[in-house]
Amino acid sequence: MADLASDPNQSLHDILGLGAAKLGALHDRYYPEVYQFAYYRLHDAQLAEEVTHTVFLELLNEAKQTSGSQRNLRGWLMSCVSKRVNEQLIPNRPALVDDGVTSFQAPQEEMVIDQEAQELSRQKFLAAAKRRPYRKTISPAIGRPHFRLVLGILAIILLIGATITLVASDSALPGDRLYPFKHAWEELQLFLAGGLSQRLEIEKSYDQNRFDEVQSLLQAHREATLSLVGGLSQMNPDEWLVGDLLVVISPNTRLIGQIEPGWYLLVEGELQPDGTILAHQVQPREYTVSGKLQRIQEQQWLVDGVTIQVPPEAIVMGTPKIGKQIQGKAYRSLDDNLVARWVKVEP
Repeated sequence: MADLASDPNQSLHDILGLGAAKLGALHDRYYPEVYQFAYYRLHDAQLAEEVTHTVFLELLNEAKQTSGSQRNLRGWLMSCVSKRVNEQLIPNRPALVDDGVTSFQAPQEEMVIDQEAQELSRQKFLAAAKRRPYRKTISPAIGRPHFRLVLGILAIILLIGATITLVASDSALPGDRLYPFKHAWEELQLFLAGGLSQRLEIEKSYDQNRFDEVQSLLQAHREATLSLVGGLSQMNPDEWLVGDLLVVISPNTRLIGQIEPGWYLLVEGELQPDGTILAHQVQPREYTVSGKLQRIQEQQWLVDGVTIQVPPEAIVMGTPKIGKQIQGKAYRSLDDNLVARWVKVEP
């Protein structure tokens, strides 16, 4: 196989089975170009970094779901970042369409890449790769009837083992060996949720779980790396009150998006011995909203029985009409209102 870090003609199939070193080289090879494309379309460094990181995570999903296609790797990355940029439109900028871009010629001036942001993206990319093992081709030496028998036996064993594991993981906390199983079960429940209202209730219950986990860690006098969702009620220069927890904001803390009191935040950081949380990254908590548009009032839509506030500053793509399917992202206020950040109306 050619070196992914230097060969521009690699396909998605070629990333299957790569080790951490080669995946890291792949990330570092394409990160600057993907980031430059996002930045020159968005003119926002932090948002461009967020989009670029999302693109590389989607690359892993694409490779897994298709078992690696022969589509050009660079072309797929540029097409994906184009789509994600269009979803991250900011106010007062013209709407962009998906142009299926597969190439991008960066401007002549030198672009300064934030090395810390690139390294953080690289680490998360490699961590995600470990959690998303690629599908392996089943050996043709195994006959189909025998394979089905073996598969059935394995399914029974896995079901029994998974049930025991899930029960044991219910009380797991960040840093525990079974904690990833707890998250996997939550994601499955969310995937199986019926409509928008049920999905939102499940997501809110998970947010409360994260908060309760921090309280349990505090009671156990444990330190841990964690994610926390809570309402921001106070903002001092270097300390914020999220729920009833003190979050320390350092010069190294990455702040993404517009943050102000009165909204729920997603905080990623470290629980300290003194009970505070040293924040690595903070951003508004976003909720996915999708469903049928049932009612339109001034700055307020009803989507699958859920009321969504749509203020003038929200980005609306397409023409809203009753009966149309919509999708978008919304923030949650402390009074439990959902306020749209952007909404796309399906054709």
